Amino acid sequence: MAYTWNVVDAVIAALRDKQIKAIDDRERFAETYAAWKQRLVPVVRKRAFNRINLALALYHVAYQDAFDDRLDIPALVDEASGLDFDALVGPGMTIDLYPSTVRQAIVELKRQTCTHGNRATRTRVAITNDAALSNAEFLASQQGGRVEWYCMDCGTIFSVKKIAFSPASVLKAIQSLSRPGQGGVLLKDVIEQLKQEYIVCPRQNADARKQQASEYMLVKVLLRSFIERGLVAIDAVVRNKRVRVI
Repeated sequence: MAYTWNVVDAVIAALRDKQIKAIDDRERFAETYAAWKQRLVPVVRKRAFNRINLALALYHVAYQDAFDDRLDIPALVDEASGLDFDALVGPGMTIDLYPSTVRQAIVELKRQTCTHGNRATRTRVAITNDAALSNAEFLASQQGGRVEWYCMDCGTIFSVKKIAFSPASVLKAIQSLSRPGQGGVLLKDVIEQLKQEYIVCPRQNADARKQQASEYMLVKVLLRSFIERGLVAIDAVVRNKRVRVI
């Protein structure tokens, strides 16, 4: 294991020297890296990691914690590819670096060290639009989805509950909010109603604007089949979009 950390320390030091120039920033990074390393020592004893992938993944998470800034993984891999690995690891070793394997290592690091203190619920639902069905048959068709209770930090899923619904229930939810003379229902009200019924519940995001954007996108995807069948329409305006049952 000492050899593993010798390699990891050397690769991270080389990346630090290339990317972090200010002395104060280097000290902050060193403290954050040391804290991550302390948490990972028992993990690395039990689990085999590719040393270079471990180094890049650890550099990524330590950098993000130190500076609240997420590095671009393909750019990080390109930067690492330019390092002198003969000097860092030893001559004659073939080093193949891929963004996908670094991403996998990052996910594993977070999962292995996560305390799962930040939990939430999300729903995964997709409506199958069989063109052979009439509108009435489509509305009555049984659709499925799943409600997941998961960790927002590492993505670990603790429990899954399957749900069943029909497109008619989505249409009914929109109609229940409709009032005469309003010209439709505000899209944000439709989202709130569908969230209450666990039909829409996207992955949680700490950024309120990104959370709202993901909710809007999810509902638009959900309603696509209804729009294609001419059952509902969504206003083309930028703000205060309304959904109308046709």
